[in-house]
Order: sequence, then C-alpha cells, then structure tokens
Amino acid sequence: MYISPMDEKTKFQTTFELAEKLHRTMVYGIFIYPLFVAMAESFNWGIFHFLNFETMKSMGLVFMILTIVFFPLTYAIEALFIRGCLDFGKLGKRLLYAEIANMTMSEAITIFGLVIYLTSANLKFFYLFFVISFVHLLTLRPKKKKWQKRLNDISVH
Repeated sequence: MYISPMDEKTKFQTTFELAEKLHRTMVYGIFIYPLFVAMAESFNWGIFHFLNFETMKSMGLVFMILTIVFFPLTYAIEALFIRGCLDFGKLGKRLLYAEIANMTMSEAITIFGLVIYLTSANLKFFYLFFVISFVHLLTLRPKKKKWQKRLNDISVH
C-alpha cells in the first residue's frame, strides 16, 4: 500500500498535536514525584542522605536561582530554536523541540525539590518546587494561537 507524503500544513498540524500530547503526558507524569514522596513518608523508607546545614543552604540557593532563571529562559529558547527557519515542516519540528526543552526545564525544577527532600527530609521545600514546576508547566503549554503566529511570521517572509 502506498502512503502519500503529507503536505506542509498537515505536517505542521500533526507536529502541534504531538506537542499537545507530550504536554498532557508530562502534566500527568509530574505527579509521580509527589506520589513517591507520599509513599516514602507513609512507609518510612529511610531514604534520606542528610547533608550539613551549610551545604543544604548553598544547594537550596543554587536551585532557587536556577528555578528563577528557567522562567525567562523558556521564553528565549523558542526564539533560539526557530531562528532562521523558513520551512513550514522544519518550523513545526523546531517548535516541538522548543516545547520539549521547556518541559525538561519544568521537570528539572521538580527534581531540584526531590533532591532537597532526599537530602534534608523537608517536605515544604519539595512541595514549593513541585508547585513552581507545575505552574511553569501549565503556563508553557503549546497554544495553537502562538504556533499559528509563528507560521504567519514565516509566511510573510
């Protein structure tokens, strides 16, 4: 059976739908971390590797600075990924890669909280980082309007 190649518009739309599916999966998947923490607390797994206060203080500060830097960086990443792209199919792929990079940064924020939890047994900081990560993930969902604007910008050139 012969499958005809997709036209550029269909490729772009399929790539957008893939980005939406990945985002939904990430939103559901990020709840694995609080589930792990709840199980560790409930069953007293004793998985903590306590560090001294000064190390924890500096590590928490570094993680918080990285978390704050990730917010503006996610908006700059998209521009970096699509710079110089004049092809519809490539634009869709590059926007998808930018979305994946943004979701990765969101996941990293949760991992920062998990590391702090494992090294200090402090639930407050874990949930702080988790909520920041979740908000970050929700604000950066793929939006059809934004992708269409990028497509229109390329069509003009």
